[in-house]
Amino acid sequence: MKTVREQILRAVYQGIIDGGYAITVNYGDVDYDDYAVKESKNVDEIMAALYNGNGDPNVDEEDIEVTKDGKHAGFVRLNYCNEDDEMIHDHSASLEPCLQKAETLIGLYA
Repeated sequence: MKTVREQILRAVYQGIIDGGYAITVNYGDVDYDDYAVKESKNVDEIMAALYNGNGDPNVDEEDIEVTKDGKHAGFVRLNYCNEDDEMIHDHSASLEPCLQKAETLIGLYA
């Protein structure tokens, strides 16, 4: 069974992908030229790159660059040091519809 955090993260990634976007993930504590995932539309690929297999992320925070047709379309910043209901630290307002399912899950578990 997936943890609450994993369910929320999958909802974040899937919502963005379902909105027609691709996801590039950059770890929050390294150079912006070092990507965990570049322009992916595969939730399993993203999760595999970011998690060590036991449900814990490999980093404390991550920046998600959202692109459409290869052009920047927004961002989401996740902070894993926060409680699950505060994990979505910041995001572009234009991506709110994509994050609706994740926000609903957060509301259920908060």
